[in-house]
Amino acid sequence: MKNWRYFFLFGLLTTLIGLAINLSQQKDYQRVVVENSPMSDIATDNDGNLFRLPFSYQLEEVTSEKYRSGAAKSHTAVIVCQYQNQTERLEISENHPAKYYQYDFYLRAIGEAPSSKQYAEIILSHSPAQTIVYIGLITLIFTSLVWIIRFFPVEGSLGRWALVLALSIVVFAIIIVFNPMMRSKEVPPILRSTWFIPHVASYVFSYAILIAGFISAIYADIKKSSSTLVWSQRMLRCGTGFFTIGLSLGIVWAKEAWGTFWNWDPKETMALITYCYYLLLCMGTRHIHFLQSDVTTGKSRQLAFHLNVTIQFAGILFLILCWTCPQFIINLLGWSQSLHSY
Repeated sequence: MKNWRYFFLFGLLTTLIGLAINLSQQKDYQRVVVENSPMSDIATDNDGNLFRLPFSYQLEEVTSEKYRSGAAKSHTAVIVCQYQNQTERLEISENHPAKYYQYDFYLRAIGEAPSSKQYAEIILSHSPAQTIVYIGLITLIFTSLVWIIRFFPVEGSLGRWALVLALSIVVFAIIIVFNPMMRSKEVPPILRSTWFIPHVASYVFSYAILIAGFISAIYADIKKSSSTLVWSQRMLRCGTGFFTIGLSLGIVWAKEAWGTFWNWDPKETMALITYCYYLLLCMGTRHIHFLQSDVTTGKSRQLAFHLNVTIQFAGILFLILCWTCPQFIINLLGWSQSLHSY
């Protein structure tokens, strides 16, 4: 098991190093391109300064697809790029950037110019160390799957399995019922991504298992059952594994949707805080003696049960804030409107 911990630490450090390089060195350029305008190699950086690209490009056409209600379903911009007399045609849409000459093209917005021609707002991103981030994320996902597999005990009670399954189904159903986005037939363009379902599903399973673990911790405290506390801590690690996968897939999706792996969006920041807390819980239940289930002496045993309930209850509060990210927190911390407001 220790070897898997080293793999996890490698993935975590690799991801953090890659993200740090990208956040500090990524260069973004933007340009509003009008349909059938002349070829140009000029773009603007985030400070409004003009920048000359190593190639020229123009907008050939913009196409839009709508639902029957008239709501936007998807947008696609066709860009023609030219470099050293070689021409290439690129199609860019939400969640589907295109790469050309070490630059990634992202479609930010479309509209109609005063000349009645279509225009597209294009973001060009030059991101270093992308490969490092992907290597780290793949390692994190792989080791998280190992955590999840190890959740299944060699021996166990059918009743415990039934409890976990029932609680997971209930939480899953509640989230679906109270989240209209999950049931809507008209999904906004930004959510029409390959990563949407696995990203959200991983988070939902994570919440369900972590809540089931918290309830098990309460039961263990009431009954003073060490075996139930072991089961609760096992669910804690399993739920954190699903949380790792959900967060990792979200980072990949953010790169495809907004052009950067991490935006310090309110929802992202709350997810990171929650994730760090649960990582600390996983470490604490393994390495801090008075949190472990094998404490058998008087007051120490009582303290172990009480502390497990307390720290997992705090984790549930973080989960609630992570899922809802209420507006008062956004205002309190001075954040702008969340990118996750669809």
